[in-house]
Amino acid sequence: MHKAYRRYFSKKICLVLLTVFGITGGTGLASGADNTAPELLSTFRFMRSIIPPPENGRIIPDKSGCLAIRLDEEFYSQINDLSSDLRIVNAQSRHLPFALRQLTQEGNISREEQLPGRIVREQQLPDGRSAVDFELENPALPVSAIEISGRQLTGGMTLSIAVGDGSSWQTAVDQLKLTDLTSYPEITVRRFALPRKFFGKTIRLILNNSSTFPKLEAVRIYTCSEINQPNSAVTTQYPLLPPTAKQTPEMLLVTLNSNNLPLTQLKIRSNQPHYYHRLTIAGSHDQRNWQAITSAAIRKIDMDCADTVDFPESRYKYLQLQFSEPGNLTAENLQIAAFGNCYNLLVTDDAAARQPLTVFYGAAVKPPAAPRLELTPGEPHLAGYFHLNTPAANSLRKTGVGDRSSWPFLLGALLVAMTGIIIIWTVIELKHSSTELPAD
Repeated sequence: MHKAYRRYFSKKICLVLLTVFGITGGTGLASGADNTAPELLSTFRFMRSIIPPPENGRIIPDKSGCLAIRLDEEFYSQINDLSSDLRIVNAQSRHLPFALRQLTQEGNISREEQLPGRIVREQQLPDGRSAVDFELENPALPVSAIEISGRQLTGGMTLSIAVGDGSSWQTAVDQLKLTDLTSYPEITVRRFALPRKFFGKTIRLILNNSSTFPKLEAVRIYTCSEINQPNSAVTTQYPLLPPTAKQTPEMLLVTLNSNNLPLTQLKIRSNQPHYYHRLTIAGSHDQRNWQAITSAAIRKIDMDCADTVDFPESRYKYLQLQFSEPGNLTAENLQIAAFGNCYNLLVTDDAAARQPLTVFYGAAVKPPAAPRLELTPGEPHLAGYFHLNTPAANSLRKTGVGDRSSWPFLLGALLVAMTGIIIIWTVIELKHSSTELPAD
């Protein structure tokens, strides 16, 4: 009789534990769940109330265009798929279709082009300085930059650059003391970006403290033009937390907390008087598995300053900058600024969207596909922007053991482990008692 009761109660305990912890049926959202069900909203961790723009006397049924929600750092840090992992709900509990749209605008981009020409003479000027004259084939185009290749053009020399027609001259660079490049063997070209555009047929290079001009390997002259681009990406600077760094003689690793921001550019500067550093940039979500993003170099040599690293939009929780052979470069020397794309969520400008709305986001599990707003080709007319209120915890959410983003998950995990031990013990007891018949 004792063993029969023990087997009966063991079965009951097993069933109760399986039911309580959702092992038999589960409490997750089914793959075919209703997109508008309240259970769906309870899977999001956060919510933000948003207020539509004022009516301004317009008649609601005749409205056209879209209302926009500008995504900010809060959304980027909590949303994986910006086009799906959120819901927009109005005061009548209607889920509004929405579309993700990157911000673009008409803008100009710079295009640099090398101008044909040749070195026509080397000479000593009446004042004793040495000079090299480079003559352009087409003097109608403005000169914006000059490159000089020559190993014998050493540090300590003082260079001036003039642009003119052979009789009258404009000073483009005035007595610039050249940097010693002995410690930078990878640099073979000195580049001088002029402070403004200069016109002239002849470019004269002058060494102020030398009677002879060292042999040059090449001289290249560039002009810069502006090209109109109708759909140029709108970018903004995003805040970054202070970086962490690890340094060895062979390498400097700088880690940035980038919070899944849609970054496309880093500006990296050093407070050293001159420098040249090669680096690689990688991204990670866990600081263990890193994905290469791009390789680049930053430098400040004479008038040549390259501090911008561009790359395809990358959304990672962490970015790592690896400087090889950093020399005297330290993390304290660096100033790093991050820039990236801007996005709007668009909803149709109608009566449903003119109510107070709520955005639910930060899903603990991948939600079903969101209701989609189909936009006609071209830029939609924006009737106004929503005002975003302070983020808050989702009041509809009941935290469970499956929520890895909360402390209760740890307790839940412990309870599940204990439950597993009890279930195993119960199964063993059932097996031991199954071969015995209960007493009458």
